[in-house]
Amino acid sequence: MTFHTSLLFIIAELMRTLLAGKQADRNLVLASSLELPFMITISGPATHCQHTVKVTRGGERSAHTQYIQFFRINGQQVTFQSSRPVSIADGDEMVAAGVVGEAGMTAYAIRNMNTGVSVHSGTASRIILGIFIVFFGLFFTNVLSRVIGMACSPLLIVFFGVAIFQFNKARLAGSAMRQVQSYRDA
Repeated sequence: MTFHTSLLFIIAELMRTLLAGKQADRNLVLASSLELPFMITISGPATHCQHTVKVTRGGERSAHTQYIQFFRINGQQVTFQSSRPVSIADGDEMVAAGVVGEAGMTAYAIRNMNTGVSVHSGTASRIILGIFIVFFGLFFTNVLSRVIGMACSPLLIVFFGVAIFQFNKARLAGSAMRQVQSYRDA
């Protein structure tokens, strides 16, 4: 149980560091490797606005709806996903913060300067999911280790990796939201 307790302590420290938005402690090399310096903020009029909805079935009576917006700012393709619809029309002055990849920018937060509405891709749900994954991983590997022995302990690292990924996405969304809310025209 000491192995699980020490890993839980490391995860708790990583969560605290990531959620606080601070630079990771030098001893926690993993946390500092999660820093993504490529987040940028762009602004300008939106063009080529398109919207779509992705509905996935969550169970017998539930469904998860994801609203996806595609638009361009100054010729840069922007893709934004959120759990609620966002109104973007051609010509709206937009600010987007996100990461640029091969297919354009994946925005973690956007702001429509015409309407004043700011939306981010979600922080609370990712944090809750990450915490759930940590505790499920601890429970699952504990039960599995009683059945097959300590050989399943490396599986716990997979659960922690997925949880850290979720915490980092939440941190990115929070950082992007602060960037678009604090944006001022020069």
